[in-house]
Amino acid sequence: MPSNEPHQLTYKIHNAINAARHFPEFSQYSKLLDKYRIRTRPNKVVCELRDRGGEYLLGLKEQLGKMTFDDVDTIEGIVGAIIKHKPYEAYFPNFNPDGDVIFTLYKWTSSHEYHIINNDDAGVTLTKEPTVLAWQP
Repeated sequence: MPSNEPHQLTYKIHNAINAARHFPEFSQYSKLLDKYRIRTRPNKVVCELRDRGGEYLLGLKEQLGKMTFDDVDTIEGIVGAIIKHKPYEAYFPNFNPDGDVIFTLYKWTSSHEYHIINNDDAGVTLTKEPTVLAWQP
């Protein structure tokens, strides 16, 4: 809301919301400061949700926790990438385990709290999330 004196307007809004606590007919307005943050900006007053950043931060952490390693195609490379980056979920599209190789990888992942999702010819995914798709010998 534009204002010539945003500091005074913000102060009056805070006082009005706090005063609403003492009047039953306006008590629903008393909870506004719990949900919203009222701030002063140059020539205006801004009202923002308080916990808005938490939602975005969770989505960002989830997206950053998933990594793709196109150039890794050996067990040593997979273990090195996991140790170095510590992702929540890692996809290795060029790693196609055959025979005993996946058993060797399973020994390492099971002792380091990772689960293998075998995508057959499309590589493997290692994840910390226990899932029904997790490969087991």
